[in-house]
Amino acid sequence: MSKIDELVMKIKSLKSSIEEDTTNLGILKEELRMFMVDEGLHDLKGEGYEVEIRRSFSFDVGHLGLSYPMLYSLYVKVETITKEKAVLDKKGLKNANLDAYNQIKVENTARLYIK
Repeated sequence: MSKIDELVMKIKSLKSSIEEDTTNLGILKEELRMFMVDEGLHDLKGEGYEVEIRRSFSFDVGHLGLSYPMLYSLYVKVETITKEKAVLDKKGLKNANLDAYNQIKVENTARLYIK
């Protein structure tokens, strides 16, 4: 076996173990995330670690357009770069009409952050 063959085989072996470790890491993180969500825990601190659940939100701009066309025209700007995209002025909408803001606010899946 040549030096090149040997190096390529070591790289392939290492790459394979990294992919397996990455898969296992994802499984463990998902298990921890689900445990924390089920138990209503937002953060954990232990010796040498901190774990936090972070939640993000997206907004159903289409629903805003259907239910509140006037607010849509005031707080949504349509941009076209490669395709049409609606950009929502979330702060302006929230200040103008909190009910509409809350109706179109959609909670995304909780994400796990580990320090």
